[in-house]
Amino acid sequence: MRQPDEPADPATRDARSIGEYLISSRSFAEYQAMFALTDADLAGRVLDCPGGGASFTAGLCGRGGDALAVDPAYSMPAADFIRRLDGELGRGGAWTRTHAQRYVWNFYGDPDRHAHMREDSARVFGEDLLRHPNRYQAAALPALPFPDGTFDLVLSSHLLFTYADRLDADFHLAALREMARVSRGRVRVYPLVDQAGQPLPDLLEHLIAQLTADGLAPHLVDVDYEFQRGATAMLELHTHSPIPPGTSSAGSATRPDEDRSMTTADEPLTYRLLTGSDDAAFCARVSQALAEGYRLHGSPLITFDGQRVITAHAEVRAGRADPNVVLRS
Repeated sequence: MRQPDEPADPATRDARSIGEYLISSRSFAEYQAMFALTDADLAGRVLDCPGGGASFTAGLCGRGGDALAVDPAYSMPAADFIRRLDGELGRGGAWTRTHAQRYVWNFYGDPDRHAHMREDSARVFGEDLLRHPNRYQAAALPALPFPDGTFDLVLSSHLLFTYADRLDADFHLAALREMARVSRGRVRVYPLVDQAGQPLPDLLEHLIAQLTADGLAPHLVDVDYEFQRGATAMLELHTHSPIPPGTSSAGSATRPDEDRSMTTADEPLTYRLLTGSDDAAFCARVSQALAEGYRLHGSPLITFDGQRVITAHAEVRAGRADPNVVLRS
């Protein structure tokens, strides 16, 4: 039965929800772009959670890698699941075509090529599921059937944040903690917007605060991929590693035009300039800075680069003078 707050027809242009959870068939190439994956990232054991009908696991294993996918839908007989993907491809394609204005088509070219890529991916997935069923395990967040530190990298796409209309903050936090538990390296989550492409700054800020307290070093990393408009960052957790160069706690990876000297070796800087796209990820960075004791100084600067709004905020906090720094006029 349709819930009262769900639209009667999710294909209408103003619909906010696609309805029932969609089982998507994203390709290996899409995963590479969404999660900014390098060869080094894929050198260890990787978990795709949830895997749905994606061909990522097949693609990585076919390249000599080690990957496992989990999804509660894998409890279905393989043939039934493959048949179900046909309907899911149609439902997902209808949604993106109806709401084409909500998407950036640069990666795919146009809706037809997007549909063909998903169809090819579903075919690769289906063939791999039948040949290597051991690569696909029925399991669901927030309780995974693996010992601590089983995987080097955990990837989670289009579940958290995407379905924030039905998965509350407690579920998000439990799911992120569980993925961190089974990882001995990193967890990456994409996208950070809901089904309609709306940012979720309050949810993101809450999760970052909780995960920071857990010692998981949550931070936002810009990715060179955008399908839903504004979905240009992923959330990354580090379970046993320091934050990598080029990122800041609860902040996005620095671009060439951004300040790379956010802290000194001994203590935070008393002045810094945050710049970036004016989106939920940037709001989370500013919110985290305020929580760390910084205060905004002066008015923000805003510009437009032809594709996105760029903003800059100066931040200051109390600190002691460094005798090694010489001021020159």
